[in-house]
Amino acid sequence: MRRLLQEQIDRAVEGAAGEDPHVAVHDVRQRCKKARAALRLARPALGDAFARENTRFRDAARLISDLRDAEAVVEAAQRLAASEAGTAQEAALHRAVEAMRGQRSVAATHGELREGLDQAAAQLVAARERMAALPVRGDGFDIIAGGLQRTYRDARRDMRIARKAAGAGLGPRATEALHAWRKRIKDHWYQMRMLRGLWPAAIEARMAELQRLSDLLGADHDLATLSAVLDREPEGPDVAAIEPLLREQREYLVAAAWPLGARLLAEKPGAFVDRVRRLWGADAEMGGC
Repeated sequence: MRRLLQEQIDRAVEGAAGEDPHVAVHDVRQRCKKARAALRLARPALGDAFARENTRFRDAARLISDLRDAEAVVEAAQRLAASEAGTAQEAALHRAVEAMRGQRSVAATHGELREGLDQAAAQLVAARERMAALPVRGDGFDIIAGGLQRTYRDARRDMRIARKAAGAGLGPRATEALHAWRKRIKDHWYQMRMLRGLWPAAIEARMAELQRLSDLLGADHDLATLSAVLDREPEGPDVAAIEPLLREQREYLVAAAWPLGARLLAEKPGAFVDRVRRLWGADAEMGGC
């Protein structure tokens, strides 16, 4: 567990020094998310250290999150424009992109990105030293059993909450619930990645479906954020032409997410963890090969 956390920190710090700050921001955010998923996997075994370190990784990522989220809005509009080639909506979306790029809120400078990256890297360097002394109670599968079950259970719970909220329409409440569900799906993906050596073919297949679900929910969140940005700019270009397209695309993405989520989270949490525990035991009997 300490090794996994230190590896993510090392790669985040290395990524923060990359030449392209936009790529670097994405890389550091992903590494921080993986580190937090690892912490959640061992949550019961970490005691009070979990909340402390989880908060520190979250705060490091927040130094650059707003910059990345702003860029994601523009990227979402560009992708949607590409899918509407030759239509009036394509032209409207391109004009919206240009208008948003001209706004200070969605056009972070190179210097701002680099400053945020440097601050995040400094916090992560300090975190690496703490990981060497991170207290982990327990042994073997028991270190991760509780965290694995909690993450899986939370993903099931958040799917139910999101389904109920979306039933009343894809408004702010549903958008928030869908985003919360995606976070737990990403945590589950990261944790499965750490355990894929138990049965690579089966676990990698599960990871592929989890990634597909995360992509659907991520695309929905980007479109919801784009819609919110356009709503705050009533004088913006062709908002009335774009909003129906955004709503249609979001409905399509969310409809595709439900059956995929239902299959991935069909087992009860205890049954799921028991299945992984048996794989762990079988791997141990074979000497981890």
